[in-house]
Amino acid sequence: PGEEVAVRVSTPARTRRTCWVPYLEGADTSVGSPSTPAAAELRFRTPRQDGPARTFHVAVTGSDADSGLSPRHAWRTVEHAAARVRAGDTVLIHEGTYLETLRMRATGAPDAPITFRAAPGETVWIEGSGQQRPTAFFLGAMHHIHLEGLRFRHFNHVPHAGGCIRIEGGSGHHIRRCFYDGREKGGYMPNFVTAIGTASLRVENCVMIQGMSVGL
Repeated sequence: PGEEVAVRVSTPARTRRTCWVPYLEGADTSVGSPSTPAAAELRFRTPRQDGPARTFHVAVTGSDADSGLSPRHAWRTVEHAAARVRAGDTVLIHEGTYLETLRMRATGAPDAPITFRAAPGETVWIEGSGQQRPTAFFLGAMHHIHLEGLRFRHFNHVPHAGGCIRIEGGSGHHIRRCFYDGREKGGYMPNFVTAIGTASLRVENCVMIQGMSVGL
């Protein structure tokens, strides 16, 4: 905390030459040697302490151009919120249907999880666009993400693509009071939760109806 960090990024590059050997005796036929072009240095200072926990709002009537800091100024998509939260933040999702796949970019902490929660007394559905997508939440190498009070339906089973909630690595995730509706007239629904190489995963007070492998 409070430290200055310097970063320089460079990539190897090759300069290619074409030589017609029959006409240029002794010509160099190599395609060039690796070189590393100079890159500008990026400097920044880490915060001395974490900022206060924030509560954001998402609603079907909202706009991703707004602040997200109140129901009146809610964001439109949960994905937009997922790209902007940090440890300790809560996203309250208001009533409606959301056709999205969420990929977390930030990770929580033991005393500061990132929480996605249905707003009190409101019904929130996250759907797979008529079985066009296999996953609602993808948590890759993340920690302490909490999902509470959400409902999932109309996702599609794709072999080896993971479940409706797909977790790879990480730890400390908590899925609570969620409902997974695997009833479809055609095709198959994926697992509710698929977890690979994760630790301390807790699924509590959830209801799962059908789905591959009985939900988990």
